[in-house]
Amino acid sequence: MRANQLITSPTEFMLWDKDLGQIATPADVEEFCKIEENVYGVDGEFRMQCYGRFKKLAYTGIHDKNKRPIYEAHIVKVSYKIAGQKVSFVGVIGFERASFVIIDTKGNSTQLSAYESEDLKIIGLFFKDPEIMEVRK
Repeated sequence: MRANQLITSPTEFMLWDKDLGQIATPADVEEFCKIEENVYGVDGEFRMQCYGRFKKLAYTGIHDKNKRPIYEAHIVKVSYKIAGQKVSFVGVIGFERASFVIIDTKGNSTQLSAYESEDLKIIGLFFKDPEIMEVRK
């Protein structure tokens, strides 16, 4: 890849509220953290991490086949064809070694960038639907 082709990752994210078991809105976070500026700028992210209530889930920069943005912890069904055979598996979006990956039910990971948007479909969120990721024997 050439330097002029390099695209930086978007800085968007969503927040999982561990206490309420749901995606948090910015209003939820502001109400809880009372984020204020200090001499170093805004310390909102620091406060969210310190309180331990909210889990920051980064946006991957990719949408699924239904045009829904994919974030960390989304569970996706991956379906594609190789050599005329249909291959599909279920995995959760994670972040390893500075890149987004899909981790399957056996713990194997593959680069998210190896797949096209039409290969991916969001079927859940790991924090809400962990049973989808249980290893099936």
